[in-house]
Amino acid sequence: WFKRFIHRAGNLIDAEAQAEGPPPERIWAFMRWALKGGWPVIWLGVAISTLGGVTEVLSMYLLGRVVDAAAATPVGFLAEHGGLALACVVLLLIMRPLLFGGLALTQSVMIGPNVFKLILARLYRWTIGQSVTFFDNDFAGRVAQKKMQAARSLTEIVIESVNAITFGLASVLGTAVLLGGINPRLSLLLLVWFVIYLGFLRVMLPLI
Repeated sequence: WFKRFIHRAGNLIDAEAQAEGPPPERIWAFMRWALKGGWPVIWLGVAISTLGGVTEVLSMYLLGRVVDAAAATPVGFLAEHGGLALACVVLLLIMRPLLFGGLALTQSVMIGPNVFKLILARLYRWTIGQSVTFFDNDFAGRVAQKKMQAARSLTEIVIESVNAITFGLASVLGTAVLLGGINPRLSLLLLVWFVIYLGFLRVMLPLI
């Protein structure tokens, strides 16, 4: 059953889908051209990653509630706060593993291999449709290398956007809401930190 499930998940993107027209020269248009057909699965990964980030914040909130409740009622904790304990069990032992397992599934099985093959196949079809002089003007090995680099780079961008960026933004926004409920000034401090962090990335990433 598990093998059938993985096989079905790994074929949700048709990696042999034909491209529409030539590859655009502008970056965003090229990305849309290369990824067309894979967007439903990519958005599924974004949704799971967002829920994973929200789950992290909810975990912190519930654990804080547990600590406060345990300090207030050292005797008869389960009788007094059974609902809270059950919520923690459901979130930490059921929802969180399922969401992070789903995130790993979308990245490693559904998006990664298929998006790479989808982009590479489209670039390959476009390349073999060129005239002989196209290959006379450049080394065939260098052309093949550029296709591999483009497919790999765009695949990594998609995976990291689904994983790190979406998960991180959901965690930061969820934390801001949580801190705002405690004290609005804490949310302001988080906002200041986030702006400094974005400035750091803006300066350092181009250098890296």
